[in-house]
Amino acid sequence: MFDVLRQRNFALLWFGQLISITGDWVLFVALPFYVYDMTGSALATGAMFVAQLLPSLLLGSVAGVFVDRWNRKRIMIAADVLRGLVLLLLLFVQSPEHLWLVYVVAFAQSLIGQFFVPAKNAVIPQLVSERELLDANSLNAVSDSLTRLIGPSLGGVLMAWLGLTSVVLVDAASFFISALMILLIVMPKLASKAVESAAVQSLRTQVAKFWHDWLAGLRLIKRDQLLSVLFVVMAISAVADAIVSGLFVVLVKEFLHGTSRELGWLMASQGVGGLIGGLLIARMSKRIGTVRVIALGFFTIGVIDPIIFLSQSLPVALALIVPLGVMIVGSMVGLNTLLQSSSRDEFRGRVFGALFTTTALMRLIGIVIASALADAIGAMPLLIVSGMLWIAGGAVAWLMLAQPTESAAPTISDHIRAEPIA
Repeated sequence: MFDVLRQRNFALLWFGQLISITGDWVLFVALPFYVYDMTGSALATGAMFVAQLLPSLLLGSVAGVFVDRWNRKRIMIAADVLRGLVLLLLLFVQSPEHLWLVYVVAFAQSLIGQFFVPAKNAVIPQLVSERELLDANSLNAVSDSLTRLIGPSLGGVLMAWLGLTSVVLVDAASFFISALMILLIVMPKLASKAVESAAVQSLRTQVAKFWHDWLAGLRLIKRDQLLSVLFVVMAISAVADAIVSGLFVVLVKEFLHGTSRELGWLMASQGVGGLIGGLLIARMSKRIGTVRVIALGFFTIGVIDPIIFLSQSLPVALALIVPLGVMIVGSMVGLNTLLQSSSRDEFRGRVFGALFTTTALMRLIGIVIASALADAIGAMPLLIVSGMLWIAGGAVAWLMLAQPTESAAPTISDHIRAEPIA
């Protein structure tokens, strides 16, 4: 798996993301607690997550068109620089009167990210061979888990010792370092080729082509059965995950009696599990099949997630969240690899853009449900609902993804597509 890091360009992207996502986790732990401690309101904290989701909902699929038409390397560099600059606005948040800046920054960060994430996912298959794609995605999962292991603990410590300013500066610096790493990447000619004559086309022609390209991407998703099922599975998981995410700070404080420090420990423990999952996912997929990894992962998440908080014990929660991290990473790497493998390069940005819009809508629904109903019915029934949704998503994956489809792209690896159901 680690052999793929010998690919210089992929290694630059990987190390840049390792640094950048670590910075994101530093802020992720600190900022919700900062808002919750400042306001004492679960609704105010949930509103921050809503602000992050709105750009995905409004712009996700549209941004994918630009990703397919523009230079993807330049998109990623510009997005990192802009996100680093926007973050600095949080330095002015000193009291509840400045809380609106948190929502502005959350919205702007997500808005810019709508271009970066599809561009990154579309670029990876150009930096590695198809044979190395699963290993590359597994390494990305290892990177995400390492950041989850390091970032939350660092964020909790920085927040407790030095306050929000230190957290903001660390995250901003991580974006600038990532931009520098991407700048050093030498893109293959196919991936870096600009859209021919786009600059000289009339405005009317460009607008018409934009809508044509956007609709073509949506038609592809609707027509391809594999892509359609993947979207359904990811949509279910997005709702389930958002319900817990929207309540996570409240759950840690109320059920586990924790602070930002304990939240950091939980995220770090999940990072340990994710690291294990990232290291094992390629071997697991080859042994039992990627679809089984996805389905079993969803089933396990659906059972463990509610138990973590039902235990009302921090040591039990820390122990259980490790296998949870293993299964989350295994499932998401499998789903991401299927999406990349089943999409042609010229459509890949639009596919991931449409996916982000879909999952953003589902996550918005989940967070609204969690924020609106938590005070009325309590958090525990919502956790049970979340677990049932994970199990339902696993059932859909098990029953539908293992079925060969005529519309599948011929580039999908045999061990991913042709899997018998036991």
